[in-house]
Amino acid sequence: MTLPPAGFILVAATVIEGSLALSRHFGWAPMLTLLPLVYAACRISAALMVAGVKWALIGRFRPFVRPLWSNFVWRLELQNALYEFFATPLILNALRGTPFLPAHLRLLGVKVGRCAYIDTTGFLEYDLTEIGDRAALNEGCVLQTHLFEDRILKAARLRIGAGCTVGAGSVVLYDSEIEAGSRLDAISLLMKGERLPAGTSWAGIPAAWQDSFDRARIVEGPLPALAAGFPLRQHERDGESSSGSVA
Repeated sequence: MTLPPAGFILVAATVIEGSLALSRHFGWAPMLTLLPLVYAACRISAALMVAGVKWALIGRFRPFVRPLWSNFVWRLELQNALYEFFATPLILNALRGTPFLPAHLRLLGVKVGRCAYIDTTGFLEYDLTEIGDRAALNEGCVLQTHLFEDRILKAARLRIGAGCTVGAGSVVLYDSEIEAGSRLDAISLLMKGERLPAGTSWAGIPAAWQDSFDRARIVEGPLPALAAGFPLRQHERDGESSSGSVA
């Protein structure tokens, strides 16, 4: 509870002290030019510190079952608090949808494929999450690799295949898999232990089958990362012109 606000105070104090020192040595005009670099250095340092805390306190996540009162859960909550309430608002939210967020997630242990579009910071046990090439995770979706069940914390792996799409605000629970080219629509819930077959579209709470489509053009064709995983209707496969949209 106290570490995230303490971190913000430390960053603010460092930026203020740095700006005053720069103004004394170089004057106010150069200070205003260099100040963004000082602030950026503080934000990057904070993100690297959170990654270091993860590896120091937890190491590599593996599937586990732990009681609520165990030492491991306290260490996990400490690491999650620093990630969610310190690093995320300080820098990670600004990196959503850019190549820099996948790079930082890889540093934490997430397995992220090439050209993945990630517009969310909703990750928990990083090493248990796998995201395929050109997958699209839209705004605010959550990859929920653990749940508390009757005061027991259970965690397992989940996998998002190549060319898949997870819609905005959706939740994917642990021990599940979305196979290549499939789509989970916005504001949907994929229950734990479920598997979405390749080339299918699902929506709802819990997710229900909506459609099947040709996944070859999605997984193998020259589509941009933003469009990866969206279903192709029959008239689109037959070559007819149609306007598409990205959720």
